[in-house]
Amino acid sequence: MSLKTIYTKSKVYLISFLLVFMGFTFFLAYNGKAKSFILLNSYHNKWLDLFFSKFTFLGDGLFVVLLAIILFFALKTQRLSILVLISYIVSGLLAQLLKHSFNAPRPKVFFNSNTYQHFIDGVSIANCESFPSGHTTSAFALAFILAYSTNKKSFQVILLLLAIAAGYSRIYLGQHFLTDVLFGAFLGTLISVLTIFISNKVGYRRPMRFNVVQKVQ
Repeated sequence: MSLKTIYTKSKVYLISFLLVFMGFTFFLAYNGKAKSFILLNSYHNKWLDLFFSKFTFLGDGLFVVLLAIILFFALKTQRLSILVLISYIVSGLLAQLLKHSFNAPRPKVFFNSNTYQHFIDGVSIANCESFPSGHTTSAFALAFILAYSTNKKSFQVILLLLAIAAGYSRIYLGQHFLTDVLFGAFLGTLISVLTIFISNKVGYRRPMRFNVVQKVQ
C-alpha cells in the first residue's frame, strides 16, 4: 500500500488537519510564542477547568493502552489494536527523546507569577521538558490510526476535533505552549502514517472487524 493510498483513504482527516495546522501556525507566527499562549489561555471558568482537567487524559498513555486492550479482546480488532500500540510507543519515545534533548521551560517557568495566574487546583504543572507535548503527540497518533480505519467521513472529522481538544487542553491547563502542541500533532500524525505504511510493506494484513472501521487492505 502506497502513501497515496493512505492519503486517499483518510483524505478528509488529513486535509482538515492540514488546514487547522496551517491556521494555528500562522496564528503562532503572527503573535509569537508568549502572546499566542496568553491569547489561547485567557478565558477560564470552573466548568472548563473541570472539563479540560479530565479531557486531557485522552492523550494519556493509560487511556491509549486501555483502548488497545478493548479493541483487541472485546471488539476483536487485533490489527487495529496493535497499530494503535505501535504508533503510541514509537511517537511517545520520540517525544520523550525530544523533551529531554531540548529541556524547554514550561509556561510556569517561562512566565513570572504576575503574567500568568491561571493555575488550576488539583493540576500539577511541571517546570521543564515542554517541547513537544507528549499528550498531544499520543492523541493525534491515536486519532489518525482510528480515522484511517473508517470510511465514515463524519467520524474522521470527530476524531480530529477530539484530538484538537486534547491538544488545546494542554494549553488551557498551562502545561504547554502552542509550539509544543503543534509539533506534537505533527509528530503523532507522521508516526501513525508511517506505522500504517510499514505494516503493509512487511505484509501484516490481518483484517479489522470493528463495525465503525473499515478493513485495511
